[in-house]
Amino acid sequence: FYFSTSRMKMLLLVVLLLVGLVKTDNGLDISNDMCDSFTQDTWNCLSKIHNFTIIEGIRGGHGITPNISTCVSQAWSAGFKHVDLYIWMCPNCTDNVPASNLIGQLVNQVGLQNFGMIWLDLEVCDDDPGCWGGAESNLAYIKDMVSAAQAAGAKLGIYSTPYEWDHLGLTGLGVQEFANLPLWYANPDGDESFSDFQSFGGWSTPVMKQYDWNGNQCEQTYDADWYPDV
Repeated sequence: FYFSTSRMKMLLLVVLLLVGLVKTDNGLDISNDMCDSFTQDTWNCLSKIHNFTIIEGIRGGHGITPNISTCVSQAWSAGFKHVDLYIWMCPNCTDNVPASNLIGQLVNQVGLQNFGMIWLDLEVCDDDPGCWGGAESNLAYIKDMVSAAQAAGAKLGIYSTPYEWDHLGLTGLGVQEFANLPLWYANPDGDESFSDFQSFGGWSTPVMKQYDWNGNQCEQTYDADWYPDV
């Protein structure tokens, strides 16, 4: 077939536009129940829009996400460039103490080579104010989680906000010892920038922002994230 110069230029433009649909700094995170409902087709569709994903691996007293290994495998198969895990645990949740038990099981189940990082989700409980304790005991438990993840060989980051940090009692203690770990924070303002960031916990610069709690593509609703250096 013969293509004229103008037709070749038009074809090249179409290709560039299609490639541009996948934003290299844009991703999504999903909860354990969403992991259970996603199919390979779901992941395939989302990979055409997003570059990375972060999947919940542990949810408090519910334990390890039942289908976590399948979710991770399907995300890689769909073509995601980065697949991380996040975990939400609390000292008064069933079987969450010591933290090393569940974290070790999760790493062994998924395989250290099959994910990039573990993000510790440091948030208070919406429906049970008793799931965390006082400031000092909360800090001790967070140290336990950090030590457990590092002992398992995982790269580690923190997910939190000034509100959560304060309500866990960490602001009052002046805790800054985790500021050497990368920070992922949330502010669903729809803005893919760090211009809104307010320093806390010793962090002056985050690495990732959860900027939308209502991402909506491929017949799914999810949290959307911006990670400029991913």
